[in-house]
Amino acid sequence: MSAPHVSDADRLRWQLEAVRWLADLLSRARGEGLPALGWSLGFTGTLVGRVLYGEPATRRDVFEQWAALVGADQGAERDRRDGAVELYASRLTPWGSTVAISATVFPDLPAEGGER
Repeated sequence: MSAPHVSDADRLRWQLEAVRWLADLLSRARGEGLPALGWSLGFTGTLVGRVLYGEPATRRDVFEQWAALVGADQGAERDRRDGAVELYASRLTPWGSTVAISATVFPDLPAEGGER
């Protein structure tokens, strides 16, 4: 049995569905006063929103607010060797792809003089 053929028309249809869904999501986010995320769109209509700025506590809050708005399930946090924490949440979309929210929460920097 061979895999079904996926055409460029299929990929474009999925991307258009994702963009329409994202436009609606962004309108809702603006109404709720959420900050902007950096967004990526994949071949199959996969959407990834990234929290790209803010203080550590703010990044976590923004991540949680966006994950809730999207209705995404939060995965396990991953601790990095540099002390940062990777956050990830995802869900299936109505068109059968994935939408994900991610953030990297960096540790607080020491204040001048070396104290935290």
